[in-house]
Amino acid sequence: MFKIIKLLTAVISLSFLMSFTALANSGQLELSYKGSGVVSFNEPFDIASYQVYYAQNLEIQNQIYLSDLSRCPSQLGLFCIAKSVSRSGNTVYLNLKDNMKDTVFTIAYKNTHGEASAPSNLINIKEQIEDVEISAFSDSQYLYFEVFNTQDLNLNKFSFDIYYKNKNFNINADEFGGCRNYVYVEQSKCVATNLESIGDNIYRVDLKEAYKYGFEFVIALKDSHVSQTIYSNVVYLKNQNYNSLNKISKIENLKVNDKREIFFDLIPSVNKYFVSYSKRYPNYSPTLSDIDFCIMEDVASKCSVESSYINQSRIYMKIRPDLDAGFFVVYYEDLLGRISPLSRPVYVKASEQNYLNSNLSSINIRQSSVDEIVFKKISSAKKYFLVHTYGDKVGYLYHSDFPGCKYSGLNCAGYNIREVFDNYYIKIRPEKTGNRFAVYYEDFSGNISALSNSIFIPRANILDQSRLVDINFTEYFEAISGLYSRGIVNGYKDNTFRPFQKINRAEFVKIAVEAHFPEIHMFNPNYSCFSDVNVNDWFNKYVCFAKQNGIISGYSDDTFKPSQSITLAEALKVSLYSSGGFVYPQSDYVYWYSPFLDAARNSGLLPLSILNQNADYLINRGEMAYITYKILNN
Repeated sequence: MFKIIKLLTAVISLSFLMSFTALANSGQLELSYKGSGVVSFNEPFDIASYQVYYAQNLEIQNQIYLSDLSRCPSQLGLFCIAKSVSRSGNTVYLNLKDNMKDTVFTIAYKNTHGEASAPSNLINIKEQIEDVEISAFSDSQYLYFEVFNTQDLNLNKFSFDIYYKNKNFNINADEFGGCRNYVYVEQSKCVATNLESIGDNIYRVDLKEAYKYGFEFVIALKDSHVSQTIYSNVVYLKNQNYNSLNKISKIENLKVNDKREIFFDLIPSVNKYFVSYSKRYPNYSPTLSDIDFCIMEDVASKCSVESSYINQSRIYMKIRPDLDAGFFVVYYEDLLGRISPLSRPVYVKASEQNYLNSNLSSINIRQSSVDEIVFKKISSAKKYFLVHTYGDKVGYLYHSDFPGCKYSGLNCAGYNIREVFDNYYIKIRPEKTGNRFAVYYEDFSGNISALSNSIFIPRANILDQSRLVDINFTEYFEAISGLYSRGIVNGYKDNTFRPFQKINRAEFVKIAVEAHFPEIHMFNPNYSCFSDVNVNDWFNKYVCFAKQNGIISGYSDDTFKPSQSITLAEALKVSLYSSGGFVYPQSDYVYWYSPFLDAARNSGLLPLSILNQNADYLINRGEMAYITYKILNN
């Protein structure tokens, strides 16, 4: 493990010999690195002073001369490399300075007789864990991993992180994003209830129920002092009962009524139902990683459901009155022990809300064209809601008959929303057509109005003609369609757009540049702008154009990292700088990305799927299209 090279007296430079008188029997310190930026050694009983030699970014080789190293000022002693020095018995502990993480150093000493020792072994703490290997494996209950080549490293001074990804998502094996942004608790506890040592460098991981089915993991050994991380192989829990995940049908058309009941048609061959929920808006087609509460707690546990009953082949589940508003999903276990995918999420309001105030004026809507409605503004309205049925319904209709887009505002079912004098004109999204629509509003006191009259909008032909077959029922439909019609984005050969697939930095820069700079087709540089971008790379022209126009700057090591997934903060910076209308404010911000996030949220540039995400969130293709389209149309 350790690359310990003892400096032979034959290679010691003359400058070193002139500084020290040869020590009889050549004493020598033995430096040891245990982790967390701490180096230790046993202190000689006759120590008088220390001398430290160091070099930045010097690779340890078979033969190094002291002339290759710089000598610390004698008066600094060990504090040349350490920000603090402590002792326990005759053991000295050096808490290294942060700028020593890439430094090779050795320590010699003089005894009380003025005699000098030979230099110690060389230490470079960045290289101390490079030879460590982690092998991960599993059985039907636990994950295990074993750490090899540790030498005398103290693993208790390192942290083990566990990152995950959903097995059913087609992403690269190195994109294990889960838990990377987990804060306030140990990283391993993000997915595990317990991580314990069960042998010599062998550990066992007891996963939380939410992560036992359908997820893959990598184990990471991290030394935070040097930003060095070692990764294991990919591993997943070998539970045969759940190998058929997502091979059974999910619950369709989950709905909610005014009694805080969620309901759906009964599924045959069900052993038990589960109801889980999140207070944040999850993905439209969520997995358990998007859900926070009541994971794998069946209905009988009353974790989220107060009571349930069956009426005419439909099951109703009443949400507990003490639970706050949230987005609920339902899934089930069949008689073979298989777990279904999650239903689409539905929003259930808080029970305390003063619902339906008869004193509020109702709205009257009318049809201004085949796919457009119009209604008069209400002066007391704080927020409007455009809701829809599933299919057409007749007769007197209640709020519970319009579960689609409930509490989601106007954008869920409408687009191209225009305010003309005292009227709102709203185009109905093509993927929402074929339903009956109504409008209501919330006033500034939180009261909810009665429903407007309802209008049936026939199914739009675009649903049958669209070449992009996987965007109709996403919140990105309008944005993707708009960019696609302008030739700014393209689909794949199978007529899909893959809106939930992550997008890398090079792809995003291309879209942003093409959206705002039509002259890009004339730009063909015969040079590259970053060390990891070649002239012949398809994205070179876009990257160079963006750099020359101040849209991107790359990293401090002159790399761009084109294949790395782009974060929300990076995407907003590129998008807003590309638009040409964004001016970075002069006021102080703690984080560089804060002005971009503030501008995006205040201008309505973010879809619901990332409205509450942090700056490190990795955006997908649909979110990219939404942000780009909103900026183009603002």
